[in-house]
Amino acid sequence: MKSKLFILVLVLVLSILAATPIVAAPFHSTSLRDIVAAPCAPGAAYDPACDVNHDGVVNVLDVQLTAGHWNQTGTWLNDNSHNHLGQTWLGASNPLTISGAFGAPLYSPLNLSNSIGVGLRITSAGGGSGIWIDATSSNGVEIRSAQNNGVYVNSAGKDGLFVCRTGSASGCTPDASNNGVEIANAQDNGVYVNSAGSTGVYVYLADSNGMYVAMAGHYGVDVTGINLAGYFLGNIQVTGNCSGCLLATFGVNAGDKPLAPGDLVSLSGLRESGVDSVPMLMEVQMASGSDAVVGVVQGWAELITEEEPRPTEIGLRLVPREGSADPGQYVTIAYSGLTQVKVSGPLAQGSKLAAGTDGAARGLRTINLDGVELAENASIIGVALEPLAAVDGLIWVLVNVQ
Repeated sequence: MKSKLFILVLVLVLSILAATPIVAAPFHSTSLRDIVAAPCAPGAAYDPACDVNHDGVVNVLDVQLTAGHWNQTGTWLNDNSHNHLGQTWLGASNPLTISGAFGAPLYSPLNLSNSIGVGLRITSAGGGSGIWIDATSSNGVEIRSAQNNGVYVNSAGKDGLFVCRTGSASGCTPDASNNGVEIANAQDNGVYVNSAGSTGVYVYLADSNGMYVAMAGHYGVDVTGINLAGYFLGNIQVTGNCSGCLLATFGVNAGDKPLAPGDLVSLSGLRESGVDSVPMLMEVQMASGSDAVVGVVQGWAELITEEEPRPTEIGLRLVPREGSADPGQYVTIAYSGLTQVKVSGPLAQGSKLAAGTDGAARGLRTINLDGVELAENASIIGVALEPLAAVDGLIWVLVNVQ
């Protein structure tokens, strides 16, 4: 009878213990003393951190789930079934560190996604950098796609963007002034634009130089493009040599014949242009005989409408194009420099050229009078830089219309 009573009391005690909320011990605890001394001990105040399955009760089931988390027995709740949203983490000398090898699909230890605002905001960084990248095997910062600006700097106490050195360049000496973009030392190009749908580099307003190159080992500015390599609304001053320069202007084909590259043209009138950077347009036609030649056709010209014109501009400009200019079409006309000219031959190298027929140049005629070589009274187009054995063709000419 006594043994039956003992068993009944033991069962009753075990039932009460099973119903009493208890908490899982710390993961490293192995002794009963550790469990009792822990913050989540039986009889302690409810702590959400001890509620492994988030059912509002801390009991033996939470202990089993904790054991299962460490690959022992039982099951455990998925790690993604909880969050820390709305929390503020405070600390000092105990930073959050994420390390490891993170593969596909994100290849990143931290992934942030926000459909209505910014991806990452640095509210304050004290006296240090907002973002510091100590070392990376690829790009320091990569913007795969941006609806607006790839990098936007609203305000900077010094340089908006500062690059100390690139490539194998050694050392850099920052400029004392506050620059929009500063490249202290670059192994290759300071700024390189491979392709731009509109303007590669655009300076809207500059109190001093829009662009200044103090010294260049090769080219200070090297630009190529299908439109204009350079576009200047104001005057241009060149204090050094202008190597290979060809001076040209724009006109309108006022004749009844197409004007091909190399044709000589004469002036038939003048009209207001209505486009930027060209105050007046020459009305020209194919030169012939004694006509006053004003230049050599380079090609036709296309009228471009600017989507966002500068405040001081009309918003229309002419761009040189290759090919013939039909009657009524804009035409590009060279009047000084090295270019190809349609010539009627034969012709010797170094010959002075005058206007012939059908837009072609011819050799200047001379006569010998008592041993003196006299040239005809005709306008000089330029000097032939190569001979022409055939009847006609295009040759290189140093044009200097007089």
